[in-house]
Amino acid sequence: MEESPFAAAFFLRCHVFSHGVCPQNGRAHAECLTGRAMKDLKTEWRNFIRENRMTPWICAAAVALSYGIALSGLRIGVDSEYNMCDPDGLLRSWYSVSRYSLVWLKNLFGMRMLNPFAENLLMMAVMTLCGIFASFAFYSFSGGSPKMKGFCAVFPLLFLTHPCYVQQYVFTLQAFEVAACMFICLAAAFCSARWACGGNWSFGAAGVLLMVFGFGGYQALVPFYMAAALGFYLIYFEFHENFENRFYLRAALCHLAAFLAGYALYTLTGYAVTRCVFGPEFEGQYLEGQILWSSHPVRECIGFMKSYIRTVLLGENEFYPGTFLPFSVFFALRLLWVWGTKRRGEFLLYALAALALALSPFYLCFYQGGGILIRSQMSLPFASAFFGASLLFFAAGPLTGTAARNEARPGADTGRMRRPAALLAAAVLVVCGVNQGTTSSRAMLTAHMTYEADRMTAMQIAGSLRHLGVSEAGTHIAMLGQYHPYLPQSASIRRESVGYSLFEWDYQGPAGVSRRGAGFMRVHGLPYEAATEEEYKKAEEYGASMPCWPAAGSVALMGDVVIVKFSEE
Repeated sequence: MEESPFAAAFFLRCHVFSHGVCPQNGRAHAECLTGRAMKDLKTEWRNFIRENRMTPWICAAAVALSYGIALSGLRIGVDSEYNMCDPDGLLRSWYSVSRYSLVWLKNLFGMRMLNPFAENLLMMAVMTLCGIFASFAFYSFSGGSPKMKGFCAVFPLLFLTHPCYVQQYVFTLQAFEVAACMFICLAAAFCSARWACGGNWSFGAAGVLLMVFGFGGYQALVPFYMAAALGFYLIYFEFHENFENRFYLRAALCHLAAFLAGYALYTLTGYAVTRCVFGPEFEGQYLEGQILWSSHPVRECIGFMKSYIRTVLLGENEFYPGTFLPFSVFFALRLLWVWGTKRRGEFLLYALAALALALSPFYLCFYQGGGILIRSQMSLPFASAFFGASLLFFAAGPLTGTAARNEARPGADTGRMRRPAALLAAAVLVVCGVNQGTTSSRAMLTAHMTYEADRMTAMQIAGSLRHLGVSEAGTHIAMLGQYHPYLPQSASIRRESVGYSLFEWDYQGPAGVSRRGAGFMRVHGLPYEAATEEEYKKAEEYGASMPCWPAAGSVALMGDVVIVKFSEE
């Protein structure tokens, strides 16, 4: 079998450690290994682009299908009003929850002041790069196998169109920054895996540093990194012989060591940044408050987790397609068929890595002790796409190594049977990817139409206030209850951040939706101020007998405070 770049690098590193010099030209071994590693990387990239010309186009098409509607207007998502009215306050709030990378990226790219078009355009560009880079990484860890062509085409389609990500990227104020941190986590997983599989130590160091930056953008990217690292490890395992005793076990331990180092350094960096910004006595409660183990009985937490796992596996809502479970089952069948019968010596380690990848969508669930928000589910799309694209392996049979040689014996003519099976599997996967993309697009359409309805509501309220002779500047406004505008059935998705009016968010808070509503109106040139809690309580008493919006009399003046009654709630 042809020697892979990783195998060559591993043996070269062993020689260097034994003799102290590079056997090729006598330079210092670090410089020699780094130069060779970068040369190999450039060669692999050129080969990948040449052999997978359709992959970048597939990535761009998948992102355009899922998120293209975001460029058709200037929609702002929830919390965007804070960014536009008080950007410094928002950035400080990110520092308080160890999301320092979001702040640094905002400053680096001149995006402290929200520009919805730039956020969405750059988010789409980075998501496209994520798909291309992930496919390249799989190609690289396969040793450049031509049998990865189908995988590299299907994986990004399933990965980029997954509806889970819509819940994250409707938050316009951080769309690009979170996508950039996701790309950085992919790069971190690639570098760590490269080092673990025999590459230069500089890859390991780069992986750790990239983890610190990636995790510092969004904590839910920690399990995403783990899923990516496991996927790269499995592909390397799949395509290479165990050319050195216990090599794969040592590679797994190197993966673990790199992750622990990166996570520890991220934790220390977050601690240092928050103490530097807020002082040594600062204690954040946001993340700790989401851990249910400390506030709920164990039995109740287990019930929460079971319910969430069932929702994901059975695809009980639009954002969790019912593909993850069948994809995982088919992968498990292939695992038993190929590895359990033909590579028994390596079966257990491979099976454990596959199980860890299958569980990666639930790591955050286990950590918190309950179900998680859909926008926090960053690893499910990667794991689902990996298992789905592996269906092509299932149809094609063993790839390389011992299993391939066993099936390559004289008389083993299976090509006729495999080609139709591979075409059928590819067709099924393409249909699944397009279905996901149209679901994501419909969710984005729902978010867009909800925003347009909110904007019209704000303008109608302003018109009613003008009829009352109320000036806009500095006027306090109390919004009672909540309001959900009518939307057509094609935009009827209502789940978490999608399909809910801004005039519904936080309506049970001390001042109801007044703060968000006033901020939304200020963003649109209507300079109202939110009523104080005391004013809001008085407004509730005053408005008890008022009709609900948009009926006549649903907008009234109580002294210097404007009351808008949306509902009785």
